[in-house]
Amino acid sequence: MLVGNKCDLESERSVSYEEGKCLAGRMGNCKFVESSAFAVINVEKAFAELARSIEYELSCEEHSEDIPATSAVTIKKTKKKCMIL
Repeated sequence: MLVGNKCDLESERSVSYEEGKCLAGRMGNCKFVESSAFAVINVEKAFAELARSIEYELSCEEHSEDIPATSAVTIKKTKKKCMIL
């Protein structure tokens, strides 16, 4: 998830919403949201979405470990990346 902050300061904007959305797409099609802690815009939304994403990833890992090695399905585990900027 890519979060653009200080969206309440429109006159001081360095990156447009479209540029942020595009960058999120180039970073592996991750979700994008703009927020402002000062104006209380999308703070809870960003936190809740991040928590849901983490919960989903953890549940996928748990389920992949339950599949027997003799199964016809092959699951390739990939190394996950986390960036905090």
